[in-house]
Amino acid sequence: MNAHKPERVLKRPLLVSATATLVLFGVFAVLISSRIQQNLASERLGEYNSVISFQSEIEELLFTNVQRLEGFRAWLELNEGPDSPGTREFLDKLLQGQEGNIRSVSVIEDTTIVWTYPRRGNEGAIGNNLALVPQQRISVLYVKETGKAAITEPVNLLQGGRGLIVRSPIQVNGEYWGQLGIVLDAGQVFRQIDTRGEEMGIEYALFLKEKFPEESFYGDAGILDRDPLVAEIGILNASWSLALMPEDGWSNQAPSSILSGVAALLLSLGFGFLMYLLLSTRSRLREQAIFDALTGLHSRGYFVSYSSTLIARAEREKSAFALVLLDVNNLKPVNDNYGHKAGDMVLRSIGYLLKKNCRSSEAAFRTGGDEFMLLLSDISTEDELNLAMKRFRKELKFPLKFNGVQVTVSVSMGAALFPRDGSSIGELTDAADTRMYRDKREQKQESGITGSE
Repeated sequence: MNAHKPERVLKRPLLVSATATLVLFGVFAVLISSRIQQNLASERLGEYNSVISFQSEIEELLFTNVQRLEGFRAWLELNEGPDSPGTREFLDKLLQGQEGNIRSVSVIEDTTIVWTYPRRGNEGAIGNNLALVPQQRISVLYVKETGKAAITEPVNLLQGGRGLIVRSPIQVNGEYWGQLGIVLDAGQVFRQIDTRGEEMGIEYALFLKEKFPEESFYGDAGILDRDPLVAEIGILNASWSLALMPEDGWSNQAPSSILSGVAALLLSLGFGFLMYLLLSTRSRLREQAIFDALTGLHSRGYFVSYSSTLIARAEREKSAFALVLLDVNNLKPVNDNYGHKAGDMVLRSIGYLLKKNCRSSEAAFRTGGDEFMLLLSDISTEDELNLAMKRFRKELKFPLKFNGVQVTVSVSMGAALFPRDGSSIGELTDAADTRMYRDKREQKQESGITGSE
């Protein structure tokens, strides 16, 4: 049993207070970070309204043209093809007000364009097999194979320019015959979306979901470096990713974060300093009660509590231990002849040697002016006790010089075994004291401290 362990923490007030300072600062940092995240989350939550509104604007713009396409398909089914009288007049009314957005409407037999509206400016598209056009092949074959409507990303058009194409299948007698297509002017569509974005104070970029986040088909993909909100837009077969954020960016939390961090640091340092003062004072007071100031050994007061703990453990474990009483021989002549500083040097030397030679299961105490005690918790037999006493007796006989005079320091020793010699510290001390004075008498023929020139 190591008698020093109970005071290990209190002996390190600087370490404890520094740790407490770091922990407190860490708590403040977490709270500050949490507050910042809460502010950002609140801001982003508010911006989600813009995401929903903007997302709806795009979907409405595109779905409106899907509905127009479905209206034209119904006309064709009722009027037996695009060359029926009144077809172009029907389209004039159906597409009224959309002249800027819609570039053309086409009828596709199988995968080949056979009819367009308006014809002027779109003649070059007629007769082209779209299954052979790389940018349009996938959507055309998708509609043919699945019988479902589809929309493309912005593609290069056969008649020039770029467009978004909405396609819908045509069936005759329940079998696939071909498709209808509405070509939306990509530039005009995105100008409308841009206008709405400016009104809402946002910037955005659109991506095909399968190409997100590497490549946008409209807008600056660099927006992803500024932590935008991301939403999905599902239109027919297409899945687009919308990245969106305030035009002026997210609010800057850095200034308030720095001020909060500085305040937290100062509070933490102040708390740590106060804790250091408290622990230092407490440690000094406890050390004064537990340690002997002259020798650095444990004091008599600590011997009482430590020995009680040792007895309780021995009784619980049915084990033994030894108590050894030591008395410095003839210390008074040293004080009288060489002064109390010399006597203090003897006591300090004894204390140093006891600490140096105590094992982890042994503890040393100064219990009086020239009296010391040892508690040896790993001793259970007389032979073990004799070996330990022999070891200490050898180390505690040594020379010192005072004013050019060499003296030999030695001690008298007496020991007792628990529970053989007693069941209490008082009984053990009495037994050890009797044996110590017997040892002192046996040494009477030679002085415990002798002097010579």
